[in-house]
Amino acid sequence: MSRKHKGGKKSTAAKTAPRPLDEKTGQKVGSLGFAVGQAYLGETKHEKAVEAVEDVLRASAKAKGKKTTDEYVHGRAISWIGFLRTKLPKLYKELPSAEVKKEAVAA
Repeated sequence: MSRKHKGGKKSTAAKTAPRPLDEKTGQKVGSLGFAVGQAYLGETKHEKAVEAVEDVLRASAKAKGKKTTDEYVHGRAISWIGFLRTKLPKLYKELPSAEVKKEAVAA
């Protein structure tokens, strides 16, 4: 014998508006990508930008209870920078390296 099932209940979850995209970083406001983008774009040298991104990722990992070793954070920072450069090459241009300028001055 078949049983008749009542219709499923409709969700009463409140609809929230999607977070807007920031024009400067190209990421959703308040996301980790947004914070990484701000850190990267706030620097003028590649090494300083990597350090700034590492600081953001270290704080995020610490808040989530994940490991914060230098190797782990540095690898993620390089990965994030590569991802942002690939996704939005017009916004995230290659920053000059301090080592390249020293070699140019020495020559």
